[in-house]
Amino acid sequence: MRIAIFNPILYDKRLFQQFTVDTYVKIESSHLDYIRNNQGILRADLYQGLVDSWHTGVEDADEVGKCTVLSPTFIRGPRNMRRRYMDAMALRKYKITCPEQYDLLISAELPNKKKYLDLYRMVTKHMMHGPCGMLNPLCPCTRGRTSCKNHYPWPFCDSTLQGKDLYPIYRRRDDGHKEIIRGHILDNQWVVPYNPYLLRTFNCHINVEACSSIKSVKYLFKYIYKGHDRASMAVREAGKKDDKGNVDEITQYREARWVTPPEMMWRIYGFDLSKNHPPVQQLQLHLPDMHMVTYHKRDKIEWVVKRPSADESMLTALHEEARGILYRNFPEHYTWESNGKFWKPRKNAVYQVGRLVSAHPAEGERYFLRVLLNHVAGATSYRGLRTVDDVLLPSFREAAKRRGLIEEDNTLDECLTKNNLFHMPSSLRRLFTTILVFCEPNDVFGLWTKHLDAMSEDYRRNNPNPSLVEQMVLIDIRNMLQSMGKDIRSFPLPGIDDAYDDASGIPPEIFEEASIDKNPEDVGLSDSLNEEQRAAYEEIMSKVDTEQGGLFFVDGPSGTGKTFLYRALLGTLRNQNKLAITTATSGVASSIMLGGRTAHSRFKIPLTLEDGGCCSFTKQSERFYPPNDWVDNINIKMISMFQGGEMVYHSFNSAIDDPHNYYPSEFLNTLTPNGLPPHLLKLKIGCPVILLRNIDPANGLLSKNSIHAEIVLGQHAGKRVFLPRIPLCPSDDEMFPFQFKRKQFPIRLSFTMTVNKSQGQTIPNVGLYVAMSRATARTNIKILALPPNAEADEEQTKKKEKKTANKKVNGQGNQNNNEQKGSSEKNERVPTVDGTYTKNIVYKEVLTR
Repeated sequence: MRIAIFNPILYDKRLFQQFTVDTYVKIESSHLDYIRNNQGILRADLYQGLVDSWHTGVEDADEVGKCTVLSPTFIRGPRNMRRRYMDAMALRKYKITCPEQYDLLISAELPNKKKYLDLYRMVTKHMMHGPCGMLNPLCPCTRGRTSCKNHYPWPFCDSTLQGKDLYPIYRRRDDGHKEIIRGHILDNQWVVPYNPYLLRTFNCHINVEACSSIKSVKYLFKYIYKGHDRASMAVREAGKKDDKGNVDEITQYREARWVTPPEMMWRIYGFDLSKNHPPVQQLQLHLPDMHMVTYHKRDKIEWVVKRPSADESMLTALHEEARGILYRNFPEHYTWESNGKFWKPRKNAVYQVGRLVSAHPAEGERYFLRVLLNHVAGATSYRGLRTVDDVLLPSFREAAKRRGLIEEDNTLDECLTKNNLFHMPSSLRRLFTTILVFCEPNDVFGLWTKHLDAMSEDYRRNNPNPSLVEQMVLIDIRNMLQSMGKDIRSFPLPGIDDAYDDASGIPPEIFEEASIDKNPEDVGLSDSLNEEQRAAYEEIMSKVDTEQGGLFFVDGPSGTGKTFLYRALLGTLRNQNKLAITTATSGVASSIMLGGRTAHSRFKIPLTLEDGGCCSFTKQSERFYPPNDWVDNINIKMISMFQGGEMVYHSFNSAIDDPHNYYPSEFLNTLTPNGLPPHLLKLKIGCPVILLRNIDPANGLLSKNSIHAEIVLGQHAGKRVFLPRIPLCPSDDEMFPFQFKRKQFPIRLSFTMTVNKSQGQTIPNVGLYVAMSRATARTNIKILALPPNAEADEEQTKKKEKKTANKKVNGQGNQNNNEQKGSSEKNERVPTVDGTYTKNIVYKEVLTR
């Protein structure tokens, strides 16, 4: 307050706040009263409903229609809030997706002092942290701690990186810029992230961070648009309607409406409550002749029906010029003229995003129409949407099913039926087992009864007894279920008779290990060990032979033969009829050894450990992980170069705990969490893929095995596999603010393989560049290149040298030297023996990031 100046706002204090609230309550009440009192004037009904009423003899519009209770245009009403939330969800795909884009909005560096002097002064005044830590142990963020709780000083970083479920790691270059702050010399490591525009506008401390996690969708949008705080209590039946069958939305909105003075002042002055950029255009979604038509109660129905363009809507007005555009992308190229009800090409540069209004799966055909519109481009009629492969289908559901956009009720049955025609019974039994474990079938016994004959065809050839054949199939399925960590007794299948079971009374783990076939190649590997391998081999075998036991840790650089030593040990032990359990921490390592299993699978170790952990980096290590987006771009480029026809498989996505359909299908389709296949899986015959789940560890169906119509690497190379669609969920339950579930083939394209994925695997032909890239320094590389017939070549070379020397004595040296020089230049790339050349393929996209 200023002396001698009367300010009623400040002197009235709480009385002014009460006046503000009362004033706005009157304003909003007048709006609500107008809507209630004019319910009977403006009416709305389906176009088809008006036509039906006209044909039945109803002429006055006052006799049909429904009352509009509280439309989405009423600011902050329930419908308005939900519409704004869905608009915000539609803009998610246009958010910042690359770390480089953060640098355009957020800076964590001192600006150029000569070029931006004012900004430089503001940063040094408001946005420098501390100092704390060793420079100032009494700083509040360090008191009682050994380091700053906010992690200052941050390490230098040449480029912005995206952290996992963390704030981005902002760019902090070591550019030499320093400043004396509170008696200490500080540099970019101490700068608090800021936005230059906001800092210059308000000239105060404003810490700006990027919400990079998808959880921000729920916090920023769903929480904000959930509606006003309200409290009301009454004892009544849930969902009870009034005598006319309508829910009074106006009364529900006004009951215990909680208002505050700041909001009321904001609303009275008409300031913006929310704003979207770019703007969002809601696109109509309706079945044929089921769009909404508004009219006055005194209008004649015949006039309403015959009104120009009364039967047109956004959906029906699509034209031939945009056959390659999805319906939801129409606003990006065209604008909607509501008066004439037609689309016209966009002339200005204003960008607009389209959003299909939501539809719940319970709505039936309208929901399936929405699914088709989200995937089919260029359809200009309902008939075109229902036409697939030149066949007109009777419903949108059938069209979506034919296109593979929705899950069929009999998917698993059809999967087994199709494979019955082409594949061996043993493969069918394995497929049936995979379906039991991963596909959540509803009618297990029905599938068993229908496909038993196909799964037992090989057993029926030599066994006429149906009971014996059934038991043999059950025992085979039981063994495969055990390898997957499941018990056949947990499924509604016929019981196994002990009279037919050779493993009766034997623990399944022992029976499984005793059933592993011996590999003749591994038995003799002990004779090929080098000196260091031999020492480790004899030390370990001595403890085994004397039954003393022991714990050994075998270590060595990559490519020194650790896997070779393990194979030699396993071959010797199994040749002596001893049980040897082979486990590894990853599916990659376990798949390269006979009988290998992951430690998590064999010892039932939980995948998520709460206590303890290990470092995610090592000494002298650098971060090198190409984002999934880059890898996906490489895969898309490579699959387009592949020969043959392309097959496209869509996933079926759902948010399990979303009864109100807050997360539309097109939003779920954009999510590709780590470890899950993409929504759109494009494959061609012969393309390499990688398995994303350890489906059957004992038989080579381990994640990280590269498969190509058959397993091509590891101990199970050459075995053909068949994979159904299986439900998949992210391993990190906290990744999303909802429980995400995707049903898709558990594979993805794998044109590239990291060193971690190729550990222990011997590749017959490899480029020198790839082989040398595993070494960390030049001093660690030793290359011995001797061809198989090196001794014969050496003897032949000596004879040539002797012959050349004799020619020199005879005066033919110069001529021979010239001939040899020309021959050498001509054949300098030809090896002494037949060899194999490989191309070094380097993706520039990875190296330039």
